[in-house]
Amino acid sequence: MYILLGYLMFLFAHSGFISHLKGNGVRITAEHYPDLHASLVRCCDTVGLDKVPEAYVVRADVFNALATRFLGRHFVVLFSDVLDALETQPSAVDFYVGHELGHIHRNHLKWAGFLIPGMMLPLLGSAYRRAEEYTCDRYGTACCKDDTDVIAAIGTIAAGDTRWKTFRVGEFMKQRQQTSGF
Repeated sequence: MYILLGYLMFLFAHSGFISHLKGNGVRITAEHYPDLHASLVRCCDTVGLDKVPEAYVVRADVFNALATRFLGRHFVVLFSDVLDALETQPSAVDFYVGHELGHIHRNHLKWAGFLIPGMMLPLLGSAYRRAEEYTCDRYGTACCKDDTDVIAAIGTIAAGDTRWKTFRVGEFMKQRQQTSGF
């Protein structure tokens, strides 16, 4: 009974989010933001998705992106601050889009509800989530034609809309090596 009640509450809240997205976001179509739509279609082909998900641009105080699933339909939400930051390197948007499509292709959204109990475990949950993100970074990388696009996209998401331009890959890799392992 509690599981059913929890699911209904989740469904209601998620319905509100999708309504907010459709009411406040700008839908990406071939006519509206044709550059982003072309990136979305190109990345869907690269990752092997037959159906292009609905995608929206949203202005928010969050500096990332998200993919979500509602009643069997997939949605991709791109935040305008990241798109604006990558304006001088538009090919890096393919990494940004490809990463979110990776979540859809790998069914991360489909199984998330079943994995919630395990995700609450201190080490297991964060390790699994990080593995998902690394997997999707590989999808984003596959969608890029050039390593500089990958660096720009990761740098933007990690360092922000202006600091990414002085992002140093070598220093970032040293940081990763210092924090790897248990």
